[in-house]
Amino acid sequence: MRKRSDDLDYSIKDVLILDSTSTKKFSRHLIFQTKDPFLDNIAVGKFVNLILEDIHGCLINHQCQTVINSLTSQIQSNFDSLVFAKNLLSSLESHLLRFEQCNCIDDYTQLKFKDMIEFIVNKSDGSGITWFCDMGVYTKNRAFRLLRSSKFDKQECFTVAPENQWKPILRRVRPSSTEPNETERQTFMASLVYFNKPIRRFIHVDDENLTAIQTINSRIQRSNQSSYITEDIRKMSLDYPELINFMTNIARDKKDNGSGIRISRLYKVKEIQNDFRWVINLMYVGDYKYCENIKRHHKQNNIYFIVDMRKGTYRQKCHDPDCKTFQGIEQSLPKHVTPWLMILDDEWENQTS
Repeated sequence: MRKRSDDLDYSIKDVLILDSTSTKKFSRHLIFQTKDPFLDNIAVGKFVNLILEDIHGCLINHQCQTVINSLTSQIQSNFDSLVFAKNLLSSLESHLLRFEQCNCIDDYTQLKFKDMIEFIVNKSDGSGITWFCDMGVYTKNRAFRLLRSSKFDKQECFTVAPENQWKPILRRVRPSSTEPNETERQTFMASLVYFNKPIRRFIHVDDENLTAIQTINSRIQRSNQSSYITEDIRKMSLDYPELINFMTNIARDKKDNGSGIRISRLYKVKEIQNDFRWVINLMYVGDYKYCENIKRHHKQNNIYFIVDMRKGTYRQKCHDPDCKTFQGIEQSLPKHVTPWLMILDDEWENQTS
């Protein structure tokens, strides 16, 4: 197995394990308490695929007296995490029985090869084998069930698994009969598949090293996925309602002659996320064209604001050619506008500083 470039170092104590087992199906949900977030669910799927590929590589390439004539193979590249995982399984299936008598140990992980094959399990309907994890959940961004909730028309609720070793960081709080205790609160927040701490960077998933036959077109497509960009105003309004409302109200003031109010309409929003930037450009059209550079309203060209989501600040720029290089004064957004920057654990900042 290869060492990750991100050097992600986590133990079982960093993983909240939830149980949703029924009489027909064993089910566990592992929620890693990472220091940094992935960009989206697709990136998580790519990362899980790297782990599955490592398991595949260890098994398919192992040679010993018991496991003989194991042929190495290349897996066709596919950007769908589910399809890629199935391709790995297909090439492994004929080799699995050979490991039952193998007592060799992998040098890097110190795991027995016959223990590694336990990552591959039989389907509940007996129709074949599958990976220990459901890759179907990583094909798009999905909503995740809340702690103590169940699926529709099902009895099994999410509970903390008996083998869970993750523990909340308890601190002294004033008891209140109207609030859940601190252990319950932190457990609930940790169970949310949502990064609710200040974002320093995104976990980079280097999928260029996947064992694959890649075409020129696939490389071009892959390179275009380094940034996440959206210009959907409706989506942005749903994702950041406090921010959009605040920035909409900024672009208005009284007219110079006192007759009415200058107001601009938000007509375009662009969110850009990658390893280095997380900003939102808010474009306006309308009467409000005030420029900090010339200390008055422009006659023709409109203004726009750039919001730094990590710092919780905003600054004004405009489309006028004479102000092309001007950077407005950086101002802090009100705390109620930036809920993503709220620190839920007082110790978090000390742990990451």
